[in-house]
Amino acid sequence: MWLLISGLFTLILASFLHSYCAIARQASRSIRPMAFDSSTGILLRVGWIILFLFGAGLVIALNWVWAIIAVILYWFGLPLIVTPIMKKYMLPPWDQVKDILEKRGYTKNNYLHGDWWKDLSHKNDFSGR
Repeated sequence: MWLLISGLFTLILASFLHSYCAIARQASRSIRPMAFDSSTGILLRVGWIILFLFGAGLVIALNWVWAIIAVILYWFGLPLIVTPIMKKYMLPPWDQVKDILEKRGYTKNNYLHGDWWKDLSHKNDFSGR
């Protein structure tokens, strides 16, 4: 039972770190955390992969059926919950971007759902840079 709890907790931590890295990778330079402009960003990306593999390994040690369920939830369920939380944490508050975003039609209720914060120069770049 402790393997399952530890594995699921590790997968949840990996999901938060994965979401943090994904948002930072897509964010424009003005919003991106400075850690992602250095080797620390690479360490964070490797960190979520290690946490994912460790958590999945703990659950696999318990039962392979639980592992499949946990990994499916990791990829399809947790992003629906974790990504909005991380956006709220990482993106500037409404008061700081209000003047710019109101002109584009955003409101306090929907500005976290738009793509105004993304760096559009890498939109079709699949090279991993």
